[in-house]
Amino acid sequence: MGPVQGTVPEIREHARVTAVQAMHLVDEPMSAGVAEAVRMAAEICGVPNAVLNIFDSDTQHSVVTEGLELSPVPRADSMCANVVSSGTPIVTRDASREAVFDGNPFVTGDIAELKFYASFPLTTSDGHTVGTLCAYDEHVRDLTPEQLTLMEVLAGQVVEMLEIREAMASATRAADELAREAESVTSILRGATDAYVGVSAHDLVLGWNEAAERLFGRPAREAIGMPVTLALGLVEEAGVAQLHDGLRFPAERSDGAELMLEASSWAAEDGGWHAFIRDVTELAAEQAARRDAEALLQIAFDHAPHGTAVLGATTADAGRIMRVNPALVRMTYREDLLGSDLASLLDPEENASVLAAFESLVTGETDECELPATLLSSGGRIFVQAFLALSRDSRGRPHHVLAQLRDVTHEKAYAEMLTRQATSDPLTGLANRLLMRQTLLKEIDALRSGDGPLAVMLLDLDGFKFVNDELGHEAGDSVLVAVAEGLVEGMPPDATVCRLGGDEFLVVVPRCRPTRAADLAVDIRRMVQEVAAGLAAPATGRLGVSVGMAFADNPATVPEEVVREADRSMYSVKRDSNRLQPSLGR
Repeated sequence: MGPVQGTVPEIREHARVTAVQAMHLVDEPMSAGVAEAVRMAAEICGVPNAVLNIFDSDTQHSVVTEGLELSPVPRADSMCANVVSSGTPIVTRDASREAVFDGNPFVTGDIAELKFYASFPLTTSDGHTVGTLCAYDEHVRDLTPEQLTLMEVLAGQVVEMLEIREAMASATRAADELAREAESVTSILRGATDAYVGVSAHDLVLGWNEAAERLFGRPAREAIGMPVTLALGLVEEAGVAQLHDGLRFPAERSDGAELMLEASSWAAEDGGWHAFIRDVTELAAEQAARRDAEALLQIAFDHAPHGTAVLGATTADAGRIMRVNPALVRMTYREDLLGSDLASLLDPEENASVLAAFESLVTGETDECELPATLLSSGGRIFVQAFLALSRDSRGRPHHVLAQLRDVTHEKAYAEMLTRQATSDPLTGLANRLLMRQTLLKEIDALRSGDGPLAVMLLDLDGFKFVNDELGHEAGDSVLVAVAEGLVEGMPPDATVCRLGGDEFLVVVPRCRPTRAADLAVDIRRMVQEVAAGLAAPATGRLGVSVGMAFADNPATVPEEVVREADRSMYSVKRDSNRLQPSLGR
């Protein structure tokens, strides 16, 4: 097939579509890891819908969806086609206001009426944008910088999973192809009739069967009586000796074709000898090619950037580590892996799922799986994404398991840091408004079990401005931290303490009746008085707190409603500092 003709964009698009086809992104199912990534995309963006779109030349295929199920649509109707063409993300709070989407059926209402839209390109290491990771909603929504970063990281991880999936599938297909070729050669050899040659004491041909005629291209009437070296077309003087020793030797047919032969010979009583000669030309070439392929696979194994191990999968050696590459040794700082057991490589407290997955492989229930794992190294714990694939012997029985372990320790730490930054107050370390709302949603939903009511207590520090003005903002920050620590120490273990901003705090207490909440409010006021007593003059004792309370026992309660109730209660208390006023959220 000659080179592709056309403009540069046309050539690039042809290469992109070829990559989609080569990676089997449309015609083969995606892994559970990819499906989980799509679910995480919806969760990160806080929307119910997310999708992994793959584009061939003219169609958008929604191969994994979270929320709405989408059918294939023409590329011309796709919103994500713009991302594939440009290779850059498109994120908008309201797609109906974007000129690029004018007339698009996903915006106009012909298919949907999308508002929020966030699409990130899935670009392979070869530079081909094969699709998009997209989250969307019919409501206007903004993404924080942290959410944008998480989506970009997640899109990169999806690309890695797709490329690893294709690499493993390619390796499996290559191994299957080698096995099929080897079986074909073996079948030919088994079904062939060996050439027979009888030779006199003076090395003249005396016997020559039909298989010899076919093999050497000489009829018996021509070969009989010829010197054996000429009849067999031996190309080396040592050929006869090699023939007698059972070694392979080169020969040349009468038509000039080169052969590689093997012989089984035995001596005759008259000083001559006999031989059955087999044509192993194809077998020798296949073995040479296999040696070359094995050498390449060995190079790929030894120089793979991710830790890789070959594990036994038979009854005798199930779980035993039979081969490791240098990357795994460097990753774990362990030189004792060979011959050890898989369980010795894993953190015993967190890897029951890995051992269960390995068991499903060695029993033949599944051929591959992908899941997170925690390794033990001489330097501590290592978090990895594990890809396990089963190889079978010629009878279809589990033989080995190939384990590829990608170190995600830094990625995990970075993601956790981003999560903490997105859900915690930087000054006090308490939950912020985002985590507060998530907590309220969870606790309100838990009211379905009838285990209520849920108490929401809103606190506002009285006199805090005076402290800031007289002692400075650094002292004010110290007060906020001290109050935060007092709340964490004084509230029930199942309570969640949040800082709403400024000098306002909110406490969510499950299974808390009004009388118990009133007692907690008294404890809070006492704690704040202790903080106030420790302030320098003239702010000593000048700090107080107003505590408003609201209660919810209905699982249909909206979080914002119960917070507003607590806020109204707090202002009522602020007007009368001697009264605590609970109210009921509906």
